[in-house]
Amino acid sequence: PSVAAAERFRALSAATDALLRAAAERPIVLVLEDLHWADAESLDLLRRVGAEAGSAPLLVLATHRDLLPERAAAAIADVRRDPGTDAVPLRPLTEAEVGEYVGGPGADAYRRTGGLPLLLAAGGDLRVVVAGMLAALSPADRAVVEALALLGDGAGPRVLAEVAGTDPEPALAAARRAGLLGTPTDDGTPFAH
Repeated sequence: PSVAAAERFRALSAATDALLRAAAERPIVLVLEDLHWADAESLDLLRRVGAEAGSAPLLVLATHRDLLPERAAAAIADVRRDPGTDAVPLRPLTEAEVGEYVGGPGADAYRRTGGLPLLLAAGGDLRVVVAGMLAALSPADRAVVEALALLGDGAGPRVLAEVAGTDPEPALAAARRAGLLGTPTDDGTPFAH
């Protein structure tokens, strides 16, 4: 383990140094999309770059959904403590902004999408978005999510376990990571869309 840890440290240091050297030659924008799906190594690299970037001409733009796995939330909290870090919460587009995006009156597109850019990019077809999210799940996890969809998001874990024939928690956790489900509430497990 100590050899692996040392090698991992060297790899993180080398990647950070290479990025900072490249930024010294010309400004860099590094985009990390869907940080809520990042692996541990990517999150450690983000922490390292955030801690060492200082005044380098480097902009790291990381996007994520509101619902974050614990390790991603911890990494973001660590990076936000670094100087020069800011969070920019995004809101749905207004009807006028949707109109600009679609190149005409935006009322119909706004009504179908609620101004969510993800749905606008999918042509307002939620099926396209959901199919992409479901593709990230195993068949067994998909079956649990489909059972929840049929039962309604107010179904409790006990009922869901009876219908699915298995402990639903691993599948629900996978569905949260995929962005299908929101944070559990007293009323059940809400769908994110």
